[in-house]
Amino acid sequence: MGKPRINYTELTHQVVRESPEPLPFAEIMARVAALAPITTRNPKGTLRNAVGQSRLIVAAGDGRYGWKPRLITGSVLRVTLAERDLAGPGIEFGDEVRDALWPAFFESQKRNDRSPVQVQLPEGAVTQWPLDFFGASRWGTTGSPQFWDWFRGVQAHPGDHLIVTALDGEARRYGAAFQRRAERDEAAIAERNRTIRQAALDFLRRHPNLPMFWDITAHLLATGQYRHPTPPDPLDEIWTPDVYDAEAKKKAGDYGGTWMLVGGVHPDTGAGAPMGDLITQLFGAGGQVYDPDNPPDLPPE
Repeated sequence: MGKPRINYTELTHQVVRESPEPLPFAEIMARVAALAPITTRNPKGTLRNAVGQSRLIVAAGDGRYGWKPRLITGSVLRVTLAERDLAGPGIEFGDEVRDALWPAFFESQKRNDRSPVQVQLPEGAVTQWPLDFFGASRWGTTGSPQFWDWFRGVQAHPGDHLIVTALDGEARRYGAAFQRRAERDEAAIAERNRTIRQAALDFLRRHPNLPMFWDITAHLLATGQYRHPTPPDPLDEIWTPDVYDAEAKKKAGDYGGTWMLVGGVHPDTGAGAPMGDLITQLFGAGGQVYDPDNPPDLPPE
């Protein structure tokens, strides 16, 4: 009976998950090799593939790669409440909020985790938020009776906000608070919006291809763009076509109008990628179509 095959993808995830700090790629290789000799034909390529395809190993923005649930801790995000949120039975989240609450949302089945998260309410009570699909790529939570008792008590109006804080991403503990529209510090939020917008544009310009919307949210969260006491407006209110259109069209032209999307819409045609749309309809989550000319690689810095 032959030796069991070594799973280098699992070892790579183990090394990054167990490290309290992000690691350079060379250090990830060294630590994996210390656990088991890398005997593949292209050791570097093997581990680059493991890192590049992971949704939990992310670029920290300084040449290192870290464990996403750990890197999102301390993030503070804003949910703008709409009329349908107030009516119940659920509250819809933007992509960056869903990404912070369920960082393994797009991971492979083995590491995917969409189970309910713990949420601490302002008075200290802890409840749970399940992840719920509301159709047409819309995700959010139906909350819990305890949450709705608190939420109805604040007497929210459309345009008010839920503030979501990642207290401990690894332990899946979050905080929820309420802010009225009239209580906003408009100058501070406008500055935060500019910071987030610029960080997203810089990422778009550096990315080797045309990034998906969830690539942008993962980058912003992993590089600490939301670790600030004043949360910006929701990303879909900031990352609008007038902001990214020129850059996206240029990239689409550079790559011959590939299947890749920004915000779920092709910048030239305004249409979604057919296969991505099909995956969304089937599974309720966006999907990427493999491009053999541009295989997955390390997440860009």
